[in-house]
This record gives sequence, structure tokens and C-alpha cells, in this order.
Amino acid sequence: MLVVVPYTLREHHGNAVRVKSMLSFAEDAEYTTLSIDLPWVGGKDVGVPWLTVIEAAYRRVFERSPILNLLLAERPPRSLLERVRALSEKVGLLQAENLWAMSALPPTDTPKVATLHDVYSHRMRELLESFGAPKQKIERVVSRVVKLEEQLIPQYDACVFVSQRDLEAYRSILGAKTRASVIPNGVDTQRFRPISRQSVNPATYGLPQSKTVLFTGSDMYQNRGAVDRILEVAAHLRSRGVHFAVAGTVSGYAAKRARRLGVPLTALGYVEHLEEVYALTDVYYAPIYSGTGTKLKILEAMACAKPVVTTPRGAEGLELDGEACVVVDEPEKEAEALLGLLEDAEWRLRVSENARRTALKYEWRTLLKAYGRIYAHLLG
Repeated sequence: MLVVVPYTLREHHGNAVRVKSMLSFAEDAEYTTLSIDLPWVGGKDVGVPWLTVIEAAYRRVFERSPILNLLLAERPPRSLLERVRALSEKVGLLQAENLWAMSALPPTDTPKVATLHDVYSHRMRELLESFGAPKQKIERVVSRVVKLEEQLIPQYDACVFVSQRDLEAYRSILGAKTRASVIPNGVDTQRFRPISRQSVNPATYGLPQSKTVLFTGSDMYQNRGAVDRILEVAAHLRSRGVHFAVAGTVSGYAAKRARRLGVPLTALGYVEHLEEVYALTDVYYAPIYSGTGTKLKILEAMACAKPVVTTPRGAEGLELDGEACVVVDEPEKEAEALLGLLEDAEWRLRVSENARRTALKYEWRTLLKAYGRIYAHLLG
């Protein structure tokens, strides 16, 4: 099977984690991957032409429109199309990861599968709004994306969605013979597992011994928004001895904002062994108010038996109850939940145990077996 991926698999964001998990835990499929990314990014198979990048930069500067991803979806590089055509003659199935890659798969009798990691038109709207684009321009760009969705998705023999909500958003444009399935995002519960605080040297990360709250994320608009909320709550809880830490590439933004606001915060940057940081913290806090798809960070924290405080948007697409995750949506309630978990050891333990038990239901090795059933159906 040929899998076309619109980013290098060196990435650590949620979509890349899902694809790498699919490749790692496959039992009944042999995958060949073809990845595409920007010219200066390493670890890719095909590079975006510099002319496309220059055009996108021009539009970004003069029109304030971040349309590079849109350009990739509308006009795949010729080198990518040629590579896909050549490889497609040697495989029995074709698979595209998200809308960016779908337009690169040629018309063919070979069965085609697509994984829709989120609703692309919804993501584009949020991204443009985060850049402050004018409303009329947002509507024009989103309408182009919707047309692209309506054109591409019905051409596929099978479409995989990460949540029932995403499937329903696309149901009206699915092809008459398109097999629609939901395979949720998951977590590697063998890597992300509870380990004792005593087994990790706290000096390695410079974290205090108690009342530590953690957030993790890549440097994306939704995670920057979460950091802004975290700093607001951190300022409110400063007198209560609560310490906040941020890991991941959004740490740079968090450190700058914290210095500007005068709020103490530990910015850890990218962490290779994130499970060690979970062991040194008491509560995981993800005040997510934007972004699409489901949040792997929530499952990773729960798999490490961390009590999680998040928002309805953060918990979207996951089947969670109040005993496995605390879901609130106002700064005051978020601060109250954090303090409650930090000061009530019995409640914290109960939520932690239920979090791990819930995360085990989202084990990648189990969830991704559903791809094998889809492939078997398409191959007859």
C-alpha cells in the first residue's frame, strides 16, 4: 500500500503521531510512504517548489492570508504527482492522509482510502481568523476549501474519520459507494504509562516537588490560546503556591508571554521522554478553546495516570466521564478544579486511576486494527 503524507514523519504533532503509529503497529498491511514538506525541511520524499513558497509568502505579506496549505491541496507539486503515479502501479491500495494529500492520488481503478484527521474547511476558517484576516476574505478562502472537499471526498472508496462528529460534518458529500468509518485517535499506553516520581531526578527538569501543573503542545494557534489562558489562571493562583510548566515547541511563546506578564512559569521546550515530566507533575491542564480534530495530549496525560482539567473543546471526540477527566469552560471554574485536585489527594488519586483505565480503551494497537478490516473489504 502507498500512503501519501503531507508532512515529514519527523514531526511530533498529532497527525504525524497517528500515521507513525499506523505504520508501527500494522499487522496485516505493508506500507510504502511518500511524504511532502517545505523545501528547507529534512526527512521528506518530495519538496514543495520554491515558487509556491514565494507566492504564499507574497500573499501572506500583502494579503495577510496564510494560504500555503491551501495551495498544497489545490495544486500538488508536479514532482509529487509523478512519484505517486509511478508508485501507484506497484501497489494494491492507495491511502491519503488528510485533504492535502488527497488531490495527489490519480484517477485509477486501484482502491483509494483517505484518513480525514479533522474537517479541513473548519481548520482553515480558524487559522485565518487567528491571523486576523478580514471576514470577506475568510469566506472566499473557506468556500474554495469546501469546493475542494466536495470534489475530492466522493472519489474515495473509503474515508476514515477520527470522530463521529467529523463524519457527520462530511456525510452529505460522501460518495454513494464510499465506506465511512470512525477510527478514533489513540495513545501508546506502553510508552505513556504511570511511573513513580521517585524514579525521575527532578533536577533534570527543574520542577518543584509539589503543586505542579503541566501543559504540552506544538507551536500552533490553538496551543498559544491555551497558554494565554494558563497564564491568566497562573496569575490568579500565584499566591496559592501553584507552579505551571509548559513542554513542547509552544514553550518559546509561553516563556515570552510569561516574562512580559511577570508570571512564573517553567518552559521545558521539546522533551524526548515526556512520561518523565508527567511523573514530576500533579495535574495536567489543557484549556483548549479552538482547534479541530481530537487532542492526543489529553489521552497521553491520562495514560500516564494524570488527572486532567480541560474544556469541552479539549475533550471533543473522546468518550470521557467526570470520574476520568474534569471538563469545565470558565477561568474561575478551571482554577477551582486545579486547586481542588492539588489539595484533595483522594480525589486526585480517584481521577488518576480512572484516567489510566479510560486511556487503555484508546490503545493504538487495538484501534488501528480497524484499518485492516477496511483494506480487506476493499480488496474483496
